Amino acid sequence: MIRLVKYWNVQNSYPFISFDLEQHIARTGYYNCSNLKDYFFSYMLYFGASDDSPQRTKDSVDRAKKIINKVKEYEKNNMPVRAEVEIRKLLPIV
Repeated sequence: MIRLVKYWNVQNSYPFISFDLEQHIARTGYYNCSNLKDYFFSYMLYFGASDDSPQRTKDSVDRAKKIINKVKEYEKNNMPVRAEVEIRKLLPIV
């Protein structure tokens, strides 16, 4: 999960310091998570940019949360292809 979050960080031009992300991820509590997707979504929906963060950082976090919420909605409505297309916006394959 740490690698996924760090990959997202790279794809968004490093809005967060990599080591700080690792520490924050390790300190975060996770509940009702049973697979990598659950952990990743839980963390990404939980964390946020601080008030004094640059607007670009806030925008990156907000965009990630919107995409994850769309993915969850598509999955709930049994639309796996749309969910996959949406998640690729967040974690594009190189």
